[in-house]
Amino acid sequence: MTLHTYLPQDRLRAIANNTTLPNRTSGSALFADISGFTPLTVSFHKVYGVRRGSEELSKHLETVYSALITEIEKFGGSVIFERSIGRTDLPGGSYDQLMESIRTQVLSLPDETRLLTGHGPETTVGKERKNNPFLSEKGYI
Repeated sequence: MTLHTYLPQDRLRAIANNTTLPNRTSGSALFADISGFTPLTVSFHKVYGVRRGSEELSKHLETVYSALITEIEKFGGSVIFERSIGRTDLPGGSYDQLMESIRTQVLSLPDETRLLTGHGPETTVGKERKNNPFLSEKGYI
């Protein structure tokens, strides 16, 4: 198994180009020892052996999580919550861009679409269309 799978891209480029690493990076790193804890791990170990089984499992998980991260990134992070919206006061944040994303990406969905926000309770597009004060402020409801 190689470590490159778990490192942010800017760090990998700096190492590959033998340049100074930046002081900060954005992104996440996940380190977990899952060997022996799941039926999937056991099946990979049986088919490939312990070492190659772990490597194949890492490749499989990378495929799954890459697809998941791609979908999450389509929404640009925390967008909408029950009766609230994501923060725009952080570096790179834009209230206008966030509201446009909500208008085009969230409010274009059917009212019964569940929104699993990650912070706070689950809501639906219809509930937010009806009750979210940030949407009424922009004239979206």
